[in-house]
Amino acid sequence: MRKNLSKVLTVLALVGTLAWLVTAPSLEAGVAVIVSLSALLTLEFRSARPAKEQSGKADIKNVIHDHDVSSRLLRGEDLPAFHECVRSSSTCNLPPARKSLVQVSGFNYNHFIGPSVVIAVTWPGTVKPVRLFYSRVEVPGEPVNILRKGRSILFHASYEYNVTRKTAPMDDWSASASREPDRAIADLLRIPAGTLAQVLAYKVALPDRRGTCRPLGIVTRDVRKEEQRAFTQYVFEIIYRFDITPGVEDWREFLGEFRVQHGSAVCRLPDSVEPVDFLKKSEDVKVMDYLVLRGLLNDEASISHERGRYTRGFAIM
Repeated sequence: MRKNLSKVLTVLALVGTLAWLVTAPSLEAGVAVIVSLSALLTLEFRSARPAKEQSGKADIKNVIHDHDVSSRLLRGEDLPAFHECVRSSSTCNLPPARKSLVQVSGFNYNHFIGPSVVIAVTWPGTVKPVRLFYSRVEVPGEPVNILRKGRSILFHASYEYNVTRKTAPMDDWSASASREPDRAIADLLRIPAGTLAQVLAYKVALPDRRGTCRPLGIVTRDVRKEEQRAFTQYVFEIIYRFDITPGVEDWREFLGEFRVQHGSAVCRLPDSVEPVDFLKKSEDVKVMDYLVLRGLLNDEASISHERGRYTRGFAIM
């Protein structure tokens, strides 16, 4: 009833305003009324939008549709190569409220996958690389996503693949990998303009500097029981090298060249860091970041923690 009354009042206001404009005493008065009417109509439009449009922007996600590939990742055994995982995936656009709704026929959970990178910086004489992190922030107007908030060393992005309306970088790479695997590996790892960098670009734009890239490990978090979801990231390591020991201005310039979605700043990881304390949010720890960071700091080949598992190394092809 209240919704219908609001619409009637809006229409009456529109008719009355148009009639008044015909005899408006001045141009300024007419403009003021138009602005006021525009605000009224905008408010009415927003209040009338379906709830699903107000639940957050859709984001592209990659979902595994091959039971064997998903099972191997969840078991942590006979881990599939990166290309096999890409070929067994599909791309979907999901608002936050629908990420627990099963997307693939024959599955009773969503297994999301994608590439991510950790970033290191070295220079002559450095004892160990300096690693980078950023802080995931809440987005105004979108639901709070506890997986997004807090510090993160994993720069992650999904990719478009087998989307009919266009050919995306991952489509081209997968086709190339089937024909010329060695060349495809080089194209994937090339920094700054390779396929991996192109995929990451909509979430994090890397500096226009040469770097090296290598496979680091696979991290999986299994929350099927609680949320009907599992997450796997194929983690790569990008290394940038300074010719000399960088000073304060060198660091400021370099870190300022990163462009992370939502304006998050990229920072240096402290020289001495305890993974749990550094990555903690409220009473929980960011499991996937924790596993990878612990693997980096302790050079452990395989780590498990709270339904998560990290395994060092993986094949691209």
